[in-house]
Amino acid sequence: MPAGSVGVTLAESAPEGDSEEDEVSGTATVAVAGVTGPLHGPASLNASFLDGLVARVHAEFGVDPDHIRRVALEVLASFASARVHAFVPILVEKRLRQTFRRPQG
Repeated sequence: MPAGSVGVTLAESAPEGDSEEDEVSGTATVAVAGVTGPLHGPASLNASFLDGLVARVHAEFGVDPDHIRRVALEVLASFASARVHAFVPILVEKRLRQTFRRPQG
């Protein structure tokens, strides 16, 4: 498969209630112009979700916002090599909440 292409397998069944058991299947290739590497680069250290996240965690746990941001950037950097970045903000928030929920000491 050429660089920048994605293979997709299609399958279509007969509508529900139809007595025919015919199934159509095939393969389609979708070309993505100009893509030669991963579709998503590393998460930006200035990710836009961080401001809201820092504010929410600060409101909930009362921890210094600068400290929260430093920890959030460390956690965010740990996901830089993730193949899919769609869930990174959720994972960063989850890890932050776990970190600050723990008793200090």
